[in-house]
Amino acid sequence: MLIFVVIVGIVFFITSSVWYLMSISSKRCHSYLNIKQFSELAAIIGSQCKNSEADHDDDGENRVVKDMFMNCPFYRSNHIQSDFDYIQLYQYIHDFCCNKSLYTNRPGPVCPFLPVAFKKDCIYFFDDIYSANKQQLIQTVRRCRHDFLSMLKPTEYEDRSLVVYKCLIILVRSTSISHRLIDQVEIELKPEFVLKYGLMLGEFHLSSNSPAIKNQDFYPLRTQVPLLVIRYLVANDILFLNQKDRYSEDLRLNFIKTYFDLKKKGLLHSTKDHHLSIAKEIFNELNNKNKK
Repeated sequence: MLIFVVIVGIVFFITSSVWYLMSISSKRCHSYLNIKQFSELAAIIGSQCKNSEADHDDDGENRVVKDMFMNCPFYRSNHIQSDFDYIQLYQYIHDFCCNKSLYTNRPGPVCPFLPVAFKKDCIYFFDDIYSANKQQLIQTVRRCRHDFLSMLKPTEYEDRSLVVYKCLIILVRSTSISHRLIDQVEIELKPEFVLKYGLMLGEFHLSSNSPAIKNQDFYPLRTQVPLLVIRYLVANDILFLNQKDRYSEDLRLNFIKTYFDLKKKGLLHSTKDHHLSIAKEIFNELNNKNKK
């Protein structure tokens, strides 16, 4: 009888534990939209708001770039949630990033990877309206990173040629999260993204002062809805691994070492001679300073 009671108790404990863990897991599980689902959502909202100011007569690029021409001397106010967020983000991706722009001073689309990602259905979206503080936003981004690597298709082991085009766009639509806080989270998490996972984490919002590579008077990372974007590291990211105003010399040196390591393993997409020259120049400069 005693043995029976013990066995029943053990079974009950295991069952309760599994149920609890599954319930916690389900609550923490994120829900993502692919680009087709997101575009359909934006179209539905657009059709409901045809007479709104979000649907004025400007062409696609002019509508998106209106806030991209002056340095922002201060952080703007927190984001105000709106149904237009979905329309504005779709316009930013489809009308601006996937097309060429006179303001970038170079040929090709604003983002060379997005047109392929768009066609191959490798773009995902997560709508974060719940994070109320820095720690909650960090937890959200880390969970998204986990899902980006292990759940969202394609994974590294399924199709290496397409993995580089995959990106996860986090809409930071919580009214409690400021642009300054988004920058803080990006700065804090970027080292682990780069050094541990070979990933990039980028921030987009109306207060961004990150200029175009070939036009210092144009700020293409300005979006009406704040974003954090997760994607794989590519060769051109060497320009974002030596930000003196954000990271120490030691950390930047480790970034460059990771860059070379990814290149050696064949995991750094579209590497050109000029990328490696820039990387070697930065590495030598930081390494010499480190020896003094």
